[in-house]
Amino acid sequence: MKKPTVVYKNVENFSFDNADVILYVQQNNPDDDHTVVNHLFRVHKAILSLHSHAFESMFLVPMPPVGSHSQQFHDGLLMFRMYDELKDVTDLLQTFYYPCSSAIIIPPHASDTPIRLRGLLNIAHKYQVNQLYEHIVTFIKADWPQTLPRWDFLDDIDRQRMLEPQTTLPWDPVLDDEQKMSEPAAAIHIAREFDIPEVLPAAFYHLARIEISCDYDEARQDLCPRSEHAARWGMLTPEDMNCLMRGKEEIASIMGHFVNQTRSKCCHPCKSSWEETLFMTNYGRDPLEVLRRFIRRYELCDVCRESLATRAMVKREEIWFKLPEIFHLPVVPPWCTDHF
Repeated sequence: MKKPTVVYKNVENFSFDNADVILYVQQNNPDDDHTVVNHLFRVHKAILSLHSHAFESMFLVPMPPVGSHSQQFHDGLLMFRMYDELKDVTDLLQTFYYPCSSAIIIPPHASDTPIRLRGLLNIAHKYQVNQLYEHIVTFIKADWPQTLPRWDFLDDIDRQRMLEPQTTLPWDPVLDDEQKMSEPAAAIHIAREFDIPEVLPAAFYHLARIEISCDYDEARQDLCPRSEHAARWGMLTPEDMNCLMRGKEEIASIMGHFVNQTRSKCCHPCKSSWEETLFMTNYGRDPLEVLRRFIRRYELCDVCRESLATRAMVKREEIWFKLPEIFHLPVVPPWCTDHF
């Protein structure tokens, strides 16, 4: 079989005249089956080594003699093949040479963040670009609260945006995709892949609040209500779906037990009012919201209302603290409620 012809193509913005090494990504030419394209990054060993322990170690290894079959040169520069996606290599080198580029601009609560940054996160991990890796992980974690006060704060902003879309808030209200709390399925997917367990409890709880009929792609096409959150259901593994279903059952059980306890503790005049109100409340879908916001609206006597409010706040903290257990997730200490 005829050996394909190799075409060399410099990558724009990475063809430095004083380069001392070439990284390249090889791709088949879609217009010609008999050629392959080597995309060349003419860069500097010192800059690569400064950012990456893997590159630093690679350049410290003694090179084989000139002319050895294990060496490949182009224009007098030693070449190293990158077995990665061209976009990922480009994004990685953007962070080295152009740190203000869009490659690492991470807007808060953008639903595409886990998908857009997955390749960059993967290549940063592979080549031990530790600062970049931690930078991305930190932003992914920030979208998913690890404390109950932080959850309440972001949930309030989320609800305010949906109720008052023209309100002035930290994000541009025109960007509908960023008006709501982050999409949870992609976050769960990337958290599982890169072992970021801090994301999982809040992401699973948020996922449990979403109707399964609200698919993310359909929501973007206005095929389900704009007031609803949506999820990329297809990104969930069978294990994730099992955790979700078991978690929803456990939450319903916890709230059912709480309701029964409350009914038994209420005085007789308040019991009827309590039961009538519960009939109209889907208290199992979002218990953190019900226990915080709606609990004081019940028409109860002062004694029953204060007793209920106290127990509701305790139950909220208990549910939040037990989210890893409820959804059968790894426990990450401190998964707590005492810091904002």
